[in-house]
Amino acid sequence: MFKNSGTGIFIAGDNNNVSSSSILDNLGNGIQLEGNNNLIVSNEISRSTINGILIGKADGNTVAQNTVSMSGIGGANTAGILLELLGQSGNVIVGNTVFRNIDFDLQDNNSSPCLNSWVGNSPDATTSGDCVTSN
Repeated sequence: MFKNSGTGIFIAGDNNNVSSSSILDNLGNGIQLEGNNNLIVSNEISRSTINGILIGKADGNTVAQNTVSMSGIGGANTAGILLELLGQSGNVIVGNTVFRNIDFDLQDNNSSPCLNSWVGNSPDATTSGDCVTSN
């Protein structure tokens, strides 16, 4: 999926799997999650105008082993991987390599108590949020 005029992949349903895809040069988000219990694994997401991966009103998703780079070239307060402030729970963001994103590599807008897990991610620069951990 590349050079879409909006979001590359928009998931509004449950129990989907997006894996081993190249999602490049989209004018919106690379991937936007609005459903539950989805698996986003081993994708390359690069040069999205807004966020690389946006987790919206979505619970129980796994975002793992993706490479997310150079996102946020056209927005403000963007991230390689962003968990919006919507009180989501049970999302696991694990083992992602995230680098050279404009504002943040990893960002969780929810505050404690942490209801989502950030484990073993490798950002090269800035992260934001009480709940975000790396390595």
